[in-house]
Amino acid sequence: MTVPELSKDTLEELWEAGIPLDDAWVEFARFFDRYALMALRTDPANDSDVLGLDHPRYKELSKGWLPRTWEARQKKLATTMESERGILLDEIRAGSLWAIGFRTLPSGFDEPVRVPRQLFLASAGWELRMPANIDWSKAELRDGRSYCYFDIRVVRPPVVANESPEAPQLHRGNVHTAAKPSPDNARAASVKQAVPGPRGGKPNKSDRIRSKVDELWRDPLFRAIPNRTDQAREARARLCGENTRHLDDMQGYRTTQIKRIIGEVANKPAET
Repeated sequence: MTVPELSKDTLEELWEAGIPLDDAWVEFARFFDRYALMALRTDPANDSDVLGLDHPRYKELSKGWLPRTWEARQKKLATTMESERGILLDEIRAGSLWAIGFRTLPSGFDEPVRVPRQLFLASAGWELRMPANIDWSKAELRDGRSYCYFDIRVVRPPVVANESPEAPQLHRGNVHTAAKPSPDNARAASVKQAVPGPRGGKPNKSDRIRSKVDELWRDPLFRAIPNRTDQAREARARLCGENTRHLDDMQGYRTTQIKRIIGEVANKPAET
């Protein structure tokens, strides 16, 4: 089972457009979404304030799917997470999704790679098995020998043009790949070769934050989050995985820094 050879630039482009491993089970789920995740993480006593009783999705979920007690919601969240993670790993192993991460070379430099799909083992029959070689919270996977793949993100595979198999094109129907890069991402890419990042050209963190905040600010649910701190935590969770939500002093993604960027985006004059 071979991994297609892709250029470093293509791998970095795919990685930048990808979804952190611990978030991908939600992003790529077929019958589950972020609103449903938020609902399972909400105490029923707060449904009105957090979820909105008149929200169309709430009305849909409350018809038998959404438990009415906090304990039942926590139990359903655990089983849903395990099931959806297993489905995600099966899709990566089947090749319908790709995992792009980094590995450290003997020289000490990090390089972007497609993580070999045979390392993802998810389920067997009716009994779900989670691979022991995966650390979801760190977005890491070990191959059992010498390599540790880290900062793993999940993307839909690129479409390869027949006349140029060495130059894959991004799937234009995939909302998780940047068919139209934002100005911030384009600017980061333009200086990537001249000013290498700490891991050999990974995108600038401030640009990544600003790009994600620009995207989130168009979502009324995000704007409705009552304070900047919770907005910043939501943005960090979307960027780096749910396990980082409350890591307020996370290097490169500090809550204070994200709050500042959110304020700049919120106060940016509307385009005419």
